[in-house]
Amino acid sequence: MQRFETTIMFLCPECEDASKVDVEVPELNISSDRFSEHYSEGWVEITCPNCECCFDADATCYYHGSEIKLHDYEQQSFSGDGPMYSSSEEDDYWHGYIPPEGSYEIFRVTYSQVLALLKQHVEVDDDEQIFTRMLFSQLISAMEAFLSDTLITNVIGSDEATKALLSKDKHANQQKFSIRAFAENPKLVEETLKKYLLDILYHNLAKVRFLYSAALNLDIFLNEDDENALLKAVDYRHDCVHRNGYDKDGKKLDFFTKVYVEEVGEAIERMVESVHSSLEKDAPF
Repeated sequence: MQRFETTIMFLCPECEDASKVDVEVPELNISSDRFSEHYSEGWVEITCPNCECCFDADATCYYHGSEIKLHDYEQQSFSGDGPMYSSSEEDDYWHGYIPPEGSYEIFRVTYSQVLALLKQHVEVDDDEQIFTRMLFSQLISAMEAFLSDTLITNVIGSDEATKALLSKDKHANQQKFSIRAFAENPKLVEETLKKYLLDILYHNLAKVRFLYSAALNLDIFLNEDDENALLKAVDYRHDCVHRNGYDKDGKKLDFFTKVYVEEVGEAIERMVESVHSSLEKDAPF
């Protein structure tokens, strides 16, 4: 079941255990055209995974991050990632995933196929945008796959990128291991980091942007216009895939025209080309 949630590092006020906790939060209000004004707030519940105590809290969320404040502990507040939709089934599915070679070439093939189909756009009387919605969703999926495969390929096996990511990402550093564990498995850090990167939801572009910046010193967005367009497109893709083209208020979204899908595709292509060329330029020869 899909949940809209943020991830926090939670320090339990009862048992004092520190752990990573996923907290379900209210969905963002995206009525404004400005992403900086997209937010949500409301009551949430946090359960400590160690002692199983439950705590009431207030959540304030934006697309780039969130803040959780406990009701009965005025000094206790926690910062979290930008909230996104997730599902435990999806997380479990990716644990054994091995990135294929040539993530850039795979994206180029998919992108070309979508454009070719878009040129053959066929209108259906009952729902004239069902075809373009499907192509739009496929473009977002191709973007996610490229970002995931490219990041994992360029981080795992690179001492420099691994050290950079571990020094800047507090969530990647939460596990502790004994000396014996390292002695028994010399690849423990690599395997743990790979699992962490596989668990990331790559439609959470704010999180993905941070990871690329932290590990590879690379911004996935070329400009603010593309950033806003793609962040909004990810929200719309969720409505297409999980609500059949309707928003959470039951309103049918009617802007999936051929022109709009082409514009989103061009923004994705600019992102992919920028990331690929930057990594190729910095690659050792």
